Amino acid sequence: MENKPFTFGECATEVRDKVQPEGANGARYIGLEHIEQGTLHLNGFGSANDVSSTKSKFSKGDILFGKLRPYFRKVVRAPFDGVCSTDIWVVRSTNGIDQGFLYYWMASQEFVDFSMQGSEGTKMPRAKWSHVSRHQVPFFTEDEQKAIAHILGSLDDKIELNRRMNGTLEAMAQALFKSWFIDFDPVLDNAILAGNPIPDELEERAEVRRAILGQNQPSPPAPLPEVEGSKASLPHPQSFSQSEKELHFRGGFDFSGLVDTARELRQKQTPAEEIMWALLRNRKLMGLKFRRQHQFGEYIADFYCHEAKLVIELDGKIHEQKIAKDKKRDAYMQAIGLTVLRFANEEFLSNPDATLNKIAGALEADKGSSLSDGGKSVADERSPLLWEAG
Repeated sequence: MENKPFTFGECATEVRDKVQPEGANGARYIGLEHIEQGTLHLNGFGSANDVSSTKSKFSKGDILFGKLRPYFRKVVRAPFDGVCSTDIWVVRSTNGIDQGFLYYWMASQEFVDFSMQGSEGTKMPRAKWSHVSRHQVPFFTEDEQKAIAHILGSLDDKIELNRRMNGTLEAMAQALFKSWFIDFDPVLDNAILAGNPIPDELEERAEVRRAILGQNQPSPPAPLPEVEGSKASLPHPQSFSQSEKELHFRGGFDFSGLVDTARELRQKQTPAEEIMWALLRNRKLMGLKFRRQHQFGEYIADFYCHEAKLVIELDGKIHEQKIAKDKKRDAYMQAIGLTVLRFANEEFLSNPDATLNKIAGALEADKGSSLSDGGKSVADERSPLLWEAG
């Protein structure tokens, strides 16, 4: 291609692989209702078993563009193979054009506006392929295309992360409001602990609170044990039986170490740890799996992501007296290839968004470095990652 403006029709092809629902073998189905308006994300999917009439087949990574009422800007990268409505274009790049670059070209407001200019119909306008084929953008080299897709993909990841964090924080706020002002959990807890009588109408809820209090006593959680970092407290390997010597415990170490302590710490989380765990568990943060109270040798990390080799520590006031010990912990974890992020409880509770953005920044840096050698853009994996996280 010469250094002249790109014309859409020379850079993209419409995939017209049609299939009847009965021949789709129950494949996942995407209709216009499953593509969010303007966000470049799916809100779900259906099944080919539940639809009728001819559909279009698509493959993972294809661009899906809603041609019916294109001003809704319903555009998404397919996170899996499946079938979709015929009111959705299935698009792939041609002539060496980067698929991620083409995706953001089609998602641009300029492209959407141009598609509307040649649409057919008044109440239900449909974009015409023959018209959008004339849309042009400036020439970019292949490396420039990949860089553009990478940057825009990273920004989209951060936007989606913030959206998910806001949703999680809103759900937490609603749960706290219900707990405090509808179920009166703090009042019930105080009454139960003081041995005061419970009104009959609240007895059912009180039974639930008794069970919770029985699992997690309201005393402040114990700090990491004083023996941490000292081998003197651990069983000597010579005292192990032959079967014990052959065991390998979680973390890859030859001794169980602080398993019981880790279990106790999980049962006695601080409020900050409870909130952080609510934000991290079940792959809520960028689709990555986190563990809590994870053992490394003679140490216990508050939260750990194995995929990113990232440790997150939430520090209470007691850590102001343990600076030297914490530095020793961090040095050990860094020596075995881990990244350690520390946050004071007050810092996290007062501004959880800022804390999660710092964590996301560390995860993005790790993800970027892992992609740099392969020449793969973040946009190539962005949609599947975020969809699986949902």
